[in-house]
Amino acid sequence: MSRAFASIPIPDRPPKPRARSLTVMIDWGLELRAVEDLMEEAHEFTDLAKVAVGISGLVSHDFLTRKVAAYQAYAVDPFPGGMFLEYAFHHRKATEYLAECVNPR
Repeated sequence: MSRAFASIPIPDRPPKPRARSLTVMIDWGLELRAVEDLMEEAHEFTDLAKVAVGISGLVSHDFLTRKVAAYQAYAVDPFPGGMFLEYAFHHRKATEYLAECVNPR
């Protein structure tokens, strides 16, 4: 692969799964095709994907499931952002929120 800015050195990193040199990206509401395109190009450099803010609570269950699967297909671990947990906590629904994070319906 001929990468952009090839004249600037990038340190070697251990292969996935890594215990150090992890890269976290933030998904601020990317469309599914954008996630797929980004993962196709950058999956080897990406370890974790934070689905930020309250996006998880605004999209359909099917869409969120497909987004999670798109990350996982490239060995990238998605995780929910904290703001929606705070919102759930405020409404006394933190237990339900955490249960669905672990076991989606």
